Amino acid sequence: GGSTWGNFRRAQGAVEEPLVGEGGGGGADDAFSTLSQIVPNLGKLLGRPNRGDQTGNSASSGHHHGSKTRLLHATRQFVRAVCAEVPLVIFLDDLQWADAASFDVLENLLTDNENPGLLVVGSYRSNEVEDGSAPVLSEWLEKTRQQERTSMPGIQIVSIELGNFSLNSVNDFIADLLTSTAAMTHGLAEIVHKRTYGNVFFVMQFLKQLHSNGSLHYCLGTLRWKWNQEAIEANTCITDNVLDVTIDNLKNGVDACARTTLQVAVCLGSTFDLRTLSLVIESLGSCDEKKSCFPFIAENMPRDEVALVLSVDSCTGQGLLEKDVRDSATAGGMCSYRFSHDQIMAAAFSLVPENKRNELQHCVGQILLDNLTGTELERDLFDVVGLLNEGAHAMKTGEGQALKLAEINLRAGKKALVSSAFESAIKYLTVAKDLLGPDCWTSHRNLSLNIFNALATCEHCNGNNAAMEVYADEVLRQDIAVEDKIHVYCSKIQTKLFQHKMPEAASISRQVLEQLGVFIPQKSSKRATIQSFLKTKLLLRRRTMKDLKNLPAMDEKKTIVMQFIEKYTEVIYFLDPALFPLVALKMVRWSVRYGVCKYSCIAFALYGLILIAITGDIRAGDEFGELAMSLLKRFGAKDLEARTSLLCGRFLSHWIEPAHLVAKKLLQTYRASMQCGEIHWAMMAARGSSVLALFGGKALPLLNVEVGDLVQHMMEIGSNEKVLLYLHPQFQFVRNLMGFSENPQVLTGDVIREEDVLRKCKESGNLGAISVLKSYQMFAAFYFGNFERASRLTKELSTIDSNGMESVLV
Repeated sequence: GGSTWGNFRRAQGAVEEPLVGEGGGGGADDAFSTLSQIVPNLGKLLGRPNRGDQTGNSASSGHHHGSKTRLLHATRQFVRAVCAEVPLVIFLDDLQWADAASFDVLENLLTDNENPGLLVVGSYRSNEVEDGSAPVLSEWLEKTRQQERTSMPGIQIVSIELGNFSLNSVNDFIADLLTSTAAMTHGLAEIVHKRTYGNVFFVMQFLKQLHSNGSLHYCLGTLRWKWNQEAIEANTCITDNVLDVTIDNLKNGVDACARTTLQVAVCLGSTFDLRTLSLVIESLGSCDEKKSCFPFIAENMPRDEVALVLSVDSCTGQGLLEKDVRDSATAGGMCSYRFSHDQIMAAAFSLVPENKRNELQHCVGQILLDNLTGTELERDLFDVVGLLNEGAHAMKTGEGQALKLAEINLRAGKKALVSSAFESAIKYLTVAKDLLGPDCWTSHRNLSLNIFNALATCEHCNGNNAAMEVYADEVLRQDIAVEDKIHVYCSKIQTKLFQHKMPEAASISRQVLEQLGVFIPQKSSKRATIQSFLKTKLLLRRRTMKDLKNLPAMDEKKTIVMQFIEKYTEVIYFLDPALFPLVALKMVRWSVRYGVCKYSCIAFALYGLILIAITGDIRAGDEFGELAMSLLKRFGAKDLEARTSLLCGRFLSHWIEPAHLVAKKLLQTYRASMQCGEIHWAMMAARGSSVLALFGGKALPLLNVEVGDLVQHMMEIGSNEKVLLYLHPQFQFVRNLMGFSENPQVLTGDVIREEDVLRKCKESGNLGAISVLKSYQMFAAFYFGNFERASRLTKELSTIDSNGMESVLV
């Protein structure tokens, strides 16, 4: 009735609002697209179609770092929305099988201090942690225990250990099951406990085994269960591997047709649908070659659809399979099933002859690859590739079948990469690499290039920089066009930026630009800047804004050059602000001469900034900002939306709009950037908003809380330290103004020590951060009456900025 739909609408609104946010638009689409990958029915809930992955392809490994941030942010917002009305309990079974990416999502939810309505219950087998079978879980548990008291305040972790049944518990269980008394079943319970060690699953399997061989039966005459204790003890044996109980039950308690059905079904995974199982069994039985290869399947397989249904029903009736109601609803009306326990899967697979296991899995994978539709294959891609890879070791590298398998592993690797499952992506891509053969760069250059590019990106995103260098160097050694090497150059530069090795990042960038035919001087001066500016202004003299908006699109090769010049601006912004205008002006001239591309958005936004700095023409500068936003929309450049909006809002709009309105826009940019995974630019936008709020006269107590929350948020999400170097001096300055410092004339207090920050800035070669630090040092000295120190710092700032316009960028 109305109440039900009312609750549904409230729940829908609770989910939609955090995804859309104040800004709406692209950020919401990205969040929805990201969540749809892990919550397939979200589209039905919100009444929106799932459009698949919207992340696109980017040469920058930073883009894939953004995809991970986007996933974590969207998941956190989604769970907050679900918890908004009532508390939520999430139960996660079999954590020992989870991968590192899953634990990243779990940790992100657990450390969300703004969501008190969440309880996560996880279960795992402690023996698999203790024997080293679950290294990812073991490492995560150790890290979580260490962080519980430090970085996870307010998060309570409770461990509950559930051991095997004791003899008395087994006896009580059997007595209840057989409607008998504990005294009557004690002898049977002793045997069961010895054979199963009290494991409840194996207790059930052992009792089923006894029932199937007649050792345990129901007597209609007495209306009681009967068993021969001496015969059971004589005919069963104690084994170190309790899995033997389940195997024996499958051998003796299940008919041959049903047993064969399970052997094929186990290749499809823990969950499968009847149509796919029928497809595989029919294919295995329709080819003489496959029959001769797998006689143990051919002899006893179901002969038709009816026999298959009966076999599956038989397995379901015996508790080996369960009907999966949830998956059946999304399987096109076809029934879905799942194994009731992973040990049943292990037992069924063990019945396949050992020398045929890999071959059978590969054959099933090939059947699926040949018969699934494009949509079905995309849905089950990881499962299909996993099966195909079981036969990879038997293939001759560099030849037809091996190369086809390499291509589909590349496809799986890229899909995993987009989903931020970096370790899984590396696994698929490594298989692809190993299948190429020794002369891959001669005979299969494009495939080899794509695989090594993806491997370099994955290893970088996974934090394994040594491996990234190996794969990148492999590409760089090849005699191929420099445009084909851009991808790994971007990975190398991004690595240097994350390591705060600015000079090395700049050196690599200059080398690549020289190879691309673009010359940018290593040093700059006011004269060079003015000359470059006049040269650019002359080129733009006869072009109106309408002309610039309608410039033709840049060709692919020139776009690659523009992309790399834009990447270089990120490097020198921190390393050498004086050189920054020269690079930006180069981008503008390149756009006017060769046409525009999405990177022209950055170019024209920077030109507006430079125009204001040199000529003071605020109106013209703002017009170029509008041009930048227009081109952003024209090219649909979501990956550049954050930084373009930041440049226009932070450095152009504030000249003609009230500071508090610009600050609000920057907060919208921050939210949209977080949803898009552009964490660095999101934090820069938030910092820009706080700067405008400070000098726009916002009340200090409010500002203190907001900046403190921002710093805490940056630290929680592992924000790039460069942004914190910019924000910490401002936060300490606010604290000084509020009286929370022994000596308010210096930036030393409960947030930072100014000498420590200066040392970090010098070590990383970050002149921009040094300029920010000295600016706030100067403000503190001036406000609190130390005019001599303020004057000296002003001169030092003038020296830093004498070669450029860093003061404008600060």
